Amino acid sequence: MANSGDDEFNEIFKLIFAKLYDEKTARERKSNELEFRKFDDPDRTYEVIDELFRKAMDEWPGIFDENEHVKLNPTHLQVCIGPLERVRLFGANMRIMDDAFEYLMPNVAKKKNGQFFTPRYVIDMCVKMLNPKRKEYVIDPACGSAGFLVHVLDYVWPADTDVKKEERKHSYAARYLWGVDFDERSAKVSRALMLIAGDGRSHVFRANSLDPREWFSTRDGEALRLGLREANLLANKPSATRVIREAEAWEFFRDLKFDVVVTNPPFAGEIRDRDLLRRYVLAKPALERKSKKGPKEERDVLFIERCIHLLKPCGRLAIILPQGKYNNASLAYIREWLLRRARLLAVVGLHVNTFKPHTGTKTSVLFVQKHTEDDIARLAKLETRLGEEAPDYTKVLRTLLEKPPVDTDVDETDLPEEIAELLMEKFANNVTNVDENESEPEAESTEDEEPDTSPQTVNIQALREQVALKRAVVNGLGEKLSGLRESEKSLRILKKESKEERKRKKTAQANARSEKKSLTTRLKAEVRELVAMEDRLALFTVRGRLSLLLKDEKALKVLRQKWIDAEVAKELNYPVFMATCKRGGKDSSGDYVSRYGTQGNIIEDSLGNPLVDQDC
Repeated sequence: MANSGDDEFNEIFKLIFAKLYDEKTARERKSNELEFRKFDDPDRTYEVIDELFRKAMDEWPGIFDENEHVKLNPTHLQVCIGPLERVRLFGANMRIMDDAFEYLMPNVAKKKNGQFFTPRYVIDMCVKMLNPKRKEYVIDPACGSAGFLVHVLDYVWPADTDVKKEERKHSYAARYLWGVDFDERSAKVSRALMLIAGDGRSHVFRANSLDPREWFSTRDGEALRLGLREANLLANKPSATRVIREAEAWEFFRDLKFDVVVTNPPFAGEIRDRDLLRRYVLAKPALERKSKKGPKEERDVLFIERCIHLLKPCGRLAIILPQGKYNNASLAYIREWLLRRARLLAVVGLHVNTFKPHTGTKTSVLFVQKHTEDDIARLAKLETRLGEEAPDYTKVLRTLLEKPPVDTDVDETDLPEEIAELLMEKFANNVTNVDENESEPEAESTEDEEPDTSPQTVNIQALREQVALKRAVVNGLGEKLSGLRESEKSLRILKKESKEERKRKKTAQANARSEKKSLTTRLKAEVRELVAMEDRLALFTVRGRLSLLLKDEKALKVLRQKWIDAEVAKELNYPVFMATCKRGGKDSSGDYVSRYGTQGNIIEDSLGNPLVDQDC
């Protein structure tokens, strides 16, 4: 395959597709004989396999282009068919299929977009905890390999015979299971694995879950829109005769009515489309953040909000994300937004090896249940009452700053919890390393570079001296400007003065005004620089950071909201299930670790597959 010059993924996918069709139709033949095999003549092999592929396209349209053929030449095809003809795909071990497709997925997709297939035992845990029912609509908005959908299918409607699989396909899967993925290859993988599970295509679409406007430009997007409308899954339902335009995409396709959302969105990738970011509350900080390259937000942050949009009230969500999204101080706004819209059910920390060898990112699964309108109204009423009781943080901060002795730093342990937390969130990425002996490094940047907010070593004494010098310059300019104003008074023209004296004074007045204007402009610039330097110097002390909060109206509002959030949590005070996986099922290299019996033998399941050593 590697030497054929053809796209590895597409060509193997075609062979799997053809074999799936052959296995399915062989059941209807009297002899049950399979046609997918290698013949002595390579040309004959090609003729049979390509014909099976073309028939498969007729059976399951919409996955390949109508004029598609197997592109491998007969010689290369002959090599590939041998191993495949001995494998049975329908009813196969799904982990093996996942591994095969994940291997075929381009490395660039894994690194750039963070598209990693979720291990089957993690999926199994998520599905069992969500406990979907037969008449509940389920969607995975980043379905990848359709692992979640396949497990929901097996959990809700187990089927050990072809008859039962056909029954559940028509009665359940074709109506209640939905999958969306923006990547063409991932969407193909989803459809293939759903075929293996005995579902057929059902509702698996290649589309961008984050932006319903894009659903108006592709065939899959059109099918998704039509399917959602026919299944009555639009929260804002238009009249039966109304045609929805692209401009109305967010009005009608933002809020949907799924009972269950279960997903592992891409860990990487950024959204820079300003128009799209404006649609998300969680992108507001990104839009407000100043950057020469424009606003950007990580894709998985937007997925958190989008998943809530997809759920109907009381709907349940399980989402796998990097653990930092749940516990980083600077991302507290994500947690606060989420907990105003959903009840936290559980948090399960996954083992660090879960997604190796592709990434060692520590991840967790978050389980939540979306609030009803009554829940939201009750929370709003509670927040209003607590808002009336919230402290005046302008007074609180002034009291802390005036606490003697004022010439020493404030003890951080004396700060209220919400103030200490905001100081950490707001200033965590600013310069914090102080060195009295080294000079401050010069910042090198280009116009295209974003400001470097990582901690740097700073000579605090040198910075103090720079502030003192700048202050002296400002004071000197202020005194000079004051002197000009005084001299202007002495240049008042009197009636008794001569014509020559008046002319001299007018000239002097004009010169004074020009010099005063120039001095005023310079003084304003110097004051701005002084304020910036003083603000930077303030970063190195608790007292200084408190003074910066006091000047920031937005920070004062955040402090007030933090206090309200903490009090709301105290009043609600409900239990949350917390757990951490101790056995991750993989070693540090990303290889699966099998479970061994007391005699040192590998333990297998009923189908002869090795059991993975995991505790999900």
